[in-house]
Amino acid sequence: MVRSLGAAWVLRGALGLRLLAFLGMLALGLTHLGSQVWLALLAFTFVVLAWSLLSVSGTALAARLSVIEEGEGMGIFNAVTAVAGVMGALLGAGLQGGGVTTLLWPWQSWASH
Repeated sequence: MVRSLGAAWVLRGALGLRLLAFLGMLALGLTHLGSQVWLALLAFTFVVLAWSLLSVSGTALAARLSVIEEGEGMGIFNAVTAVAGVMGALLGAGLQGGGVTTLLWPWQSWASH
């Protein structure tokens, strides 16, 4: 699909799909429908399905738009993606209520010795 439509169009479409799905879940949260659970599950399914399109098109764009060698650009892209995943998990844990210090306490006690 990325080759036939172009990575930028696929990325825009996937972002639009996720936006619509998130807005649908927001609307479900603000209303009281009997079939709310099934509609929320359907909206979340579209959020998950759009991820593969985002991943493929984002990788294709990173390779094509890199101002350095394609391999180096992909390495930097993958490193930034990995750091973003770790930071998202830490931020999510902090927002969940456990706090980042709950996750880091074994390393903090080890480093203080």
